[in-house]
Amino acid sequence: RRVLFRSVRADNKYIPVNVAPTGAGVISNWEITDCTFHGGAAAVAINGAQSVTISGGTLMSDAGSCVKLGTDAATGGAATTVTLTGVTIDMTGATAGHALLVGNGCANCVVDGVIIQTAYDHAIVLKEHGVGGGTEVKNCRLKGGTGAAVLLKAARNANVHDNALSASSALGVVYFTAGDTGNKNIDNTVRANRLTAGGAGVMFYWILASDGGGNVCDANTYRVASGGWGTLPTGTVSGKALASLRAKWATYGDGSNDALSRLSVGRARRMVELRGMVPRSRVVG
Repeated sequence: RRVLFRSVRADNKYIPVNVAPTGAGVISNWEITDCTFHGGAAAVAINGAQSVTISGGTLMSDAGSCVKLGTDAATGGAATTVTLTGVTIDMTGATAGHALLVGNGCANCVVDGVIIQTAYDHAIVLKEHGVGGGTEVKNCRLKGGTGAAVLLKAARNANVHDNALSASSALGVVYFTAGDTGNKNIDNTVRANRLTAGGAGVMFYWILASDGGGNVCDANTYRVASGGWGTLPTGTVSGKALASLRAKWATYGDGSNDALSRLSVGRARRMVELRGMVPRSRVVG
């Protein structure tokens, strides 16, 4: 693997790293390590490079998508495969944009151990993946700004697992919406995450028009806010009980979504539980 940048600091009014090769395979097996990039429109934009790794460092932008992989559209993306590991994305003071976009043209991208706590709107957007997709998001701490922690917009075969996700938005911690031309989300998985809704925010905004089937949501731990569960493909969920969520999933797919999920019990109650003073069955939703 060839090193493109290591321990570089760059500040640019446009985009410090903008990779858009003119032919397939022109740029591959590159590495960007422990860099600090600040851009006016984005910190890093890659469309059409394969086997690129971005590890460590801090990426910042004032507007637009701070990290933009593929294109923010239904078409126009060239084959792009990127792995982000241990990166911090900081949009403090930004006036617009997503923190991380994995867009059209992307296939089998990996987002691992990424920290996003200062998004402008959505922390991560998985968008318009066509028949491929396959994005994996794991071990991350993602906090939505005015929007969701995770937005799936015509995503396909994505696997969002083992993350800490939080937001205080009417658009949910997890937001499913249809693509720019009506494409739907198909065969995505949201599993084994810790999801926290704050304030009057809801947990889900997952409407029927966005769902093409095969989407799995299970084995998550939820902290529900005053806004409640929000909306699923089968309708709006009443109340904040886990039983209400499961009941609403009963007519979706095989009816098993969130069968293994639970409600968060808080640190103090958890300590009591671990000491054996409260039966586990009494604190599971």
